[in-house]
Amino acid sequence: FFFVQPLCPMLENTEQFRSRVEQDTKGGETSVATVACNVMTECLAQTEASTYSELLEEVERTMKLMLETPGLRHRIALKAGCELYKRYITRIPYENKDFDEVKRLMVKRGQFVSSQTAASREGVARKLDQFLQPNATILTHGLSRSIIAAIDHAAKSNRQLKLIFTESLPERKGLEMAHIIKDKVGAEHEIVFQIIRDSNVAAIMSEVDCVLIGAEGVVESGGIINTVGTYQIAMVAKALGKPVYVAVESYKFVRSYPLAQSDVQQPPDMEDPKLTTAAGDGLEVISKFLDYTPPEYITLLITDLNQGTLTPSAVSDELIKLYHEPLLTL
Repeated sequence: FFFVQPLCPMLENTEQFRSRVEQDTKGGETSVATVACNVMTECLAQTEASTYSELLEEVERTMKLMLETPGLRHRIALKAGCELYKRYITRIPYENKDFDEVKRLMVKRGQFVSSQTAASREGVARKLDQFLQPNATILTHGLSRSIIAAIDHAAKSNRQLKLIFTESLPERKGLEMAHIIKDKVGAEHEIVFQIIRDSNVAAIMSEVDCVLIGAEGVVESGGIINTVGTYQIAMVAKALGKPVYVAVESYKFVRSYPLAQSDVQQPPDMEDPKLTTAAGDGLEVISKFLDYTPPEYITLLITDLNQGTLTPSAVSDELIKLYHEPLLTL
């Protein structure tokens, strides 16, 4: 039996990672995936591994520890970010290099991935700006930091918009996003804010110009996993001829292929206490937090990639590029 040291002392258990996430994501400016990339890079710099194989084992173990951390909401984006991070730091030629040089290159690569992940949200917001046409009425659902950044920019340019937010039960993320944007843009703006119950979507869809949503993850089919209710909103939008735009960071492209709603892994340790209390005894409460929207209901994905916008059918090609094309050395 051999005891293997953790990748670094600051990540000996899941509680340490959860505390780091809570600390670094406070205020919403930093994503969970960015925190994970930063932690991995710090760990690479501090590791006591003496061989390349030991280093890879420690990277795998640290990723596993982060993904097993209880109470994390954005687990799909975290998994996708970790997989891309590992791919990026390992798929470069290390032949004829000593271990110290390999470690230096991996740390350098890790720092690059961290910076790219941190900048991706603003990249999406810039590409999204062209879709926020003056006097447009936009329906949105859930909470997306990229959308928040884009609306803030539109407000500063005195663009007139009407934003309709769904409440986004059970977590009320849409209501939360409405308050965040309203507080961020301040009193001097040309934006109308409205909030509706989720059940009112079909009744109000004829009044909107487009649906704009974020995503927890983009899967291989070109569909998305997002706040529950997204699927039915996209279905109503398609039935009424309204475009559905998805604002999403490229690190959320995940190698997964759900075929049905039952294939969507729900966040563990989460429940709907209000519904449970209201139901009382004798009624089984079934409450989902995420759903899968197939690609046929999505018009465009707006990303931070060079081409900016993608059709759902182009997602598989982008995943091949992200995971399988050779990388240039730094």
